[in-house]
Amino acid sequence: MEYFIPFTAFFTTLFAIKGGAWDARQIGHRKLTKAGYVTVIFACIVLIVSLLVLRDKITEAEDASKMLSEAVLRAKDLKTQSTKQFAQTTEQSKTQEHLLSVAREENATSQHKLKNTIDALREANDNSQETLKKKVDALNERNKDLFSENKELGERLSRLRQEILSLVDKNLLLQETINKSVKIAGEMKDTQDKEAGHIATCRDLARNQYSCAGNACGTTDALQRAGCY
Repeated sequence: MEYFIPFTAFFTTLFAIKGGAWDARQIGHRKLTKAGYVTVIFACIVLIVSLLVLRDKITEAEDASKMLSEAVLRAKDLKTQSTKQFAQTTEQSKTQEHLLSVAREENATSQHKLKNTIDALREANDNSQETLKKKVDALNERNKDLFSENKELGERLSRLRQEILSLVDKNLLLQETINKSVKIAGEMKDTQDKEAGHIATCRDLARNQYSCAGNACGTTDALQRAGCY
């Protein structure tokens, strides 16, 4: 569009010069020839296009001016913000430096305390190691004594175990003897029961002998069969 206007104006001028745009012999608007009309039309077109282009440029210039103003305002705001941030950063830096100095002082104090504590701990450790060594020696002696006592107790336990085994064997023999005695007593009881039954039978037969005089021989035979004689 920017190149259209000058080229159009140039070609329109050439066309007007070559074609004779003006006829002085005519009257009024008839003085314009066909080339004149074409030249006027092109001139009007160039004027309109130039005005449009000029309006667009003015609009673009206004927009650019507005954008520039906004950019300047934003730049001022950014400058104000950066100034505030710089002030805040400076204040924070001063605060951090103060805190750092306080931390350094506290660190130095804590290192001094830590050194004293380490020295005290080393001294206490040396004393505790000496005491621990003495306790370990005492425990070793005590362990030796306990080992000797355990050895004696082991020997006593071995002898006691042998005595217990001997007693167990004797108890088994005694149990067998008791079982045999119980068996013999049972057999004797059975024999006594049989003899008691036999005596009762003899007694009954003897009573029958006195009650039955006519059957004396039969009763005597019965007594003999029962084993009373």
